[in-house]
Amino acid sequence: MGDEGKGSIVDALVRHHNSSLVVRYNGGFQASHNVYTDDNKHHAFHQFGSGTFAGAKTVLDSNVIINPILMLNEGYELEEADVSRPFNLMYVNRYCSITTPFHRALNMAREMVRKNSHGSTGNGIGETIRLAKMGLELTPAKLRNETETKALLKEMQHYCLSTVLELFHDQAMPLSDPEAVVVMELLTRKGGIAQLYDNYRDWMDKVHILGWDEARPLLLQNLDTPIIFEGAQGVLLDQQHGFHPYTTWANTTTKLAWDLIKSSLPEVKEDEVEVIGVMRTFMTRHGNGPLLTENNNLQSLVSDDNNTFGRFQGAFRTGHLDLAVLKYAIQRCGRVDSLALTHCDKIEPIQSVCVGYEDMDLLKEDYVKEASLEAFEFTTRYKKESPVMERVIELQSFIAEKLNIPITITSHGKQYKHKKFMGFQQLEEEDNFVAKPKAAELTTETKPTETEVVKTEIPQPTTQSN
Repeated sequence: MGDEGKGSIVDALVRHHNSSLVVRYNGGFQASHNVYTDDNKHHAFHQFGSGTFAGAKTVLDSNVIINPILMLNEGYELEEADVSRPFNLMYVNRYCSITTPFHRALNMAREMVRKNSHGSTGNGIGETIRLAKMGLELTPAKLRNETETKALLKEMQHYCLSTVLELFHDQAMPLSDPEAVVVMELLTRKGGIAQLYDNYRDWMDKVHILGWDEARPLLLQNLDTPIIFEGAQGVLLDQQHGFHPYTTWANTTTKLAWDLIKSSLPEVKEDEVEVIGVMRTFMTRHGNGPLLTENNNLQSLVSDDNNTFGRFQGAFRTGHLDLAVLKYAIQRCGRVDSLALTHCDKIEPIQSVCVGYEDMDLLKEDYVKEASLEAFEFTTRYKKESPVMERVIELQSFIAEKLNIPITITSHGKQYKHKKFMGFQQLEEEDNFVAKPKAAELTTETKPTETEVVKTEIPQPTTQSN
């Protein structure tokens, strides 16, 4: 569902294989992939790839939603963490959609008046996609034309402001409300459109913007070591396969990674790609939505993690491992070759694990109805299921056997030195965790963001890092 340790695993893969390139192929800047170095430096990666501490370059594919101002902030934070010239490591597809403060304000306003939260982080991702479908889309390619960009920003500002005022009026939300004040300040920001455009141009001067014919050569140049594909958000948040309405506006399976490989690296054969699923030793969910094995007593397992209550997302929740829903997620990816099992240091001697449901195996039904009435009905039926629990002693081998997938990486702490690699090398056939060496890694997840301040004061929503 999310927050399974992808950042930590990507960092470990980059270091293990001495990889020079991480490709982020989905999601957006609300991601928060936490990495700790062996000398205990910490960073929550939002837009830079999680291999940055290890020196890997980052490529953001066109399906990634970006926030240039927050990317500037993140780069400055990485400089303070002794990363040398971080902006020189960043390559951005010229067709990435850009989220502005206006998108964020509208997203926050919608969530403020919504009766039942769907789990939005309040960062404007959905509104960016919504407005793009209306023809209001800003990309790095458009930023080069100052006059057209400022006109587009003005049109976005007008639409978002009028929509926000309508929402507040309909719900009798006074503009003096502290949260409404934050929203209005984002919409009528100091310095206006001119300052916003100057910030964007400053960002463009610092990073590499990839032209339409430049992505493939860059990928080819870095094929001497495995290219790591870093996903964002959990499979069960997928717009097509997730539990509606608790889903995102994006594909969170490995689909977009495969699309990119086939279009940009057609010479790479499918059996040269290693698809790694990343999962905890227990279940998590941020905000509302089904978590059938939920157990508040497990909260102590994440007491030292970067997961907190979010104003719009809601609480960070935990539950016992659910192999039934994990099987469903794996099926929706189409192919998972091996597993990275994180938080192994949190394992109790005996674990309670969900192995199925009492009434029916609903998750075997082949429903693919993006945000349809049938999808909502599916979620309603699923939430009524009763899990069948089993007590397990050897959790790792039990998972590998039940899911019929080898576990090739285990994580026993936050740092690279706490990772154990049992794959990517030729082992004895009788070993349960054999994985042949392959070329790349695909994975998935969700997370929020930080501030939107670049040497100017801009009011911020109360979001969280998870």
